Amino acid sequence: MRVLLILAVTVQLLASHSHAFGEEAFRLSASLETWGYFNHQAPTRDSYLNPDNGVVRVAPEQFVADFRLNMRLSSDAVDMVLQPRFLGESQENGSGKRNRSETGFRQAFARLAFGDGATLVAGRNVMAWGPANFRSPSSPFYFDSGKLNPLREVVGIDLLRLEQVTGQYSFALGHVFNTPEQNGSAASHTSFLKIDYQGAAFLASANVAKRNSGKPFFGAFAQHNMSDALMLYAEYGYGQRAGGMAIDAAQSPSFRPHSFGESATSILLGASYTLLDGQVVSLESLHDRRGYSGAEQDMYFDLLKQSAYLATNAPDPALRGRSLGMLGLAAANSPSLLGRNYLSLLWQSNPQESAQYWRVATIFNVHDRSGQISGYYEKNLSSRFSGFISGVRNLGPADSEFRSVVEQVLTVGIKAYIF
Repeated sequence: MRVLLILAVTVQLLASHSHAFGEEAFRLSASLETWGYFNHQAPTRDSYLNPDNGVVRVAPEQFVADFRLNMRLSSDAVDMVLQPRFLGESQENGSGKRNRSETGFRQAFARLAFGDGATLVAGRNVMAWGPANFRSPSSPFYFDSGKLNPLREVVGIDLLRLEQVTGQYSFALGHVFNTPEQNGSAASHTSFLKIDYQGAAFLASANVAKRNSGKPFFGAFAQHNMSDALMLYAEYGYGQRAGGMAIDAAQSPSFRPHSFGESATSILLGASYTLLDGQVVSLESLHDRRGYSGAEQDMYFDLLKQSAYLATNAPDPALRGRSLGMLGLAAANSPSLLGRNYLSLLWQSNPQESAQYWRVATIFNVHDRSGQISGYYEKNLSSRFSGFISGVRNLGPADSEFRSVVEQVLTVGIKAYIF
């Protein structure tokens, strides 16, 4: 409601601005996509974090209907975007069928151009940046920008932003009022400044962000086109991120969640190569100090093993309940990435090809040697329909990151382009 109120006021101001300065009539465009798909998930049978699927309660079968409406009203000086979403879901998790629905806005913002290269943006806007696919250390708002999951749609942040473009430089100054939970970040009431430099074959960016109650966040990225085929890039971030959990086996409870952890460094190095047929191969290496060290990750799973054993075997019902509570605490507050060092490889078809699209991605946790292999394939069936299939396979023992909850996921679906 707050986003809609801001947008309504902004629309009135923009309409007055357009009329006063004699801008041309607004142009309206709209599209509606409907995604319908079936999702099958196989919980890890010997999981310590989710024994007998009694903590996370992974739904083995899930039917999803996803309606994505996109509307744009624009003129030379004004741009207004509305992207309402409706998600309907029916799932079976072993204890019966459960239905739920969810509505919201992915984006709902207005952009006003005025002066020489200046724009003002108000509302809910996706403000992701950086060339990385696996994670984006340079962003205080989108550490996981969803680039490795074709089914995921990143939700915007509620902000007021002023931008100025001057030659090869651009500046953005703004304030974020709220970040939806889907972003995996709680950076509400955050002010930020971002500076970009665009060269012929080089792009660099630096930003600083500060929550009303919190430490500053510093981020930067750079990318350089070495040739038409090869691009090298890097992203850096230092500061606090939402969520996380400290581990201390000597205390009770041993897991202690915190809303914001200590400031730490994350850095990603990457390279992408474009083949002659347009296929792109990207290799990335991430070091994230917010994750657990090797010793801490081992301690994490040792504590899970103890809690899982007591939750399923303790004769005292109260002790079983406390142990299940400990596992629930761990499941809800584990870091977004459990470890500190990762390798990621992405190979995808030409993104400009319209008839079909495919991609294969792998992720590897260097410490516990667990990994994930995922694939996606989509093919146009007609001018208004396309079918897709997606699969994820998690590899490693039960006391490793990627296989700790789910072994594999298979998704089959269809997209309908209504208009």
